Amino acid sequence: MGQLLQRYLVEEDGGNGQVEPGAVIPVKFPDLSALPPELSLLVLSNLNATDLCLAACVWDKLGNDEILWQSLCKSSWGSVSIYQRCRNDPSFSYRKLFLCLDEATLTFNGDPFKGEEYLISKGLVDDSPIELAKFIHTSRKIKAQPRRMYLDRRRDVLDHVMQLQNYENQFLPNAMRKLFSTISAPAERGSYLEQIIDKFAERFCNCNPNLGLHKGKLFSYLEGPLF
Repeated sequence: MGQLLQRYLVEEDGGNGQVEPGAVIPVKFPDLSALPPELSLLVLSNLNATDLCLAACVWDKLGNDEILWQSLCKSSWGSVSIYQRCRNDPSFSYRKLFLCLDEATLTFNGDPFKGEEYLISKGLVDDSPIELAKFIHTSRKIKAQPRRMYLDRRRDVLDHVMQLQNYENQFLPNAMRKLFSTISAPAERGSYLEQIIDKFAERFCNCNPNLGLHKGKLFSYLEGPLF
């Protein structure tokens, strides 16, 4: 169950109250159910989803705590439409939501348009460009190639993804690196790359109005090296 559940080694006294130099004995990991709940949850909050499922085999109530699964959901998928709808539903399960979002992400990475269909049909993400953009922008598990394929065909979603970027007080080269770490550059030059640079120039200027830059001039400056 990861580093948190590994056995610790301490010096042994040899059974006569005296510490034997270099002697060590394993000490069992404490029973989390015997600790105050806030301490137990703090320990388990360091686990990933796989390890948390394993922990639930030992400490069922603690391992299935909704606070832990809510944190895992929002750290992996920062913004999905269903978060807004589940706030007042006492029967809602973040553990089940995590499994559903994980399946959606696997589907998206295999085929982004089947992934989109899954997200919408399961009620995870609303069928609107801005909500789909928020999902892509805040998801840590989406791979670069399916993201690029999806945004190339869904230019309306691309527009909103670009508007979600923040380049305030960033040097232009650093902002460009951030852009291509978020939106992978296409393998070939073409209209998709041109639109990305055009939207980047607009967003960079809007985030840094004090620089007095003009979108058209910045686009022309970037266009030369890239095209």
